[in-house]
Amino acid sequence: MAPKYYIEITDGPTPYYCFSYFDTEEIIAGFLFDRYQVNATVEGIYGREDDPYKFIVVRIPRAQREEFMYCLQLLPSLMDYMGYTDYEDFCRAVMQDLWHHFARDERGITPLQ
Repeated sequence: MAPKYYIEITDGPTPYYCFSYFDTEEIIAGFLFDRYQVNATVEGIYGREDDPYKFIVVRIPRAQREEFMYCLQLLPSLMDYMGYTDYEDFCRAVMQDLWHHFARDERGITPLQ
């Protein structure tokens, strides 16, 4: 099973799903979203100025969840093709840091707001 470099954000029954994933500031995944007809609306772009990748928060219609997930599976290969050869290493390091942080948190994982 391939590693996951995204976080699904849920907040009750709505007509949309929210996800966050890593991308460049130019939103390279937008190419995949267009290709597979995913209506992804960018809700926010977060990250430090010196980081090559940003934490992107998007909203997608519930009916397009499978297509969106497929695009995220293709994203590491597209990043590599576009010359971002450290994408997977960056994502893996950040996700490991997140899990280590939450593992030390006695309160458990708190919902994202």
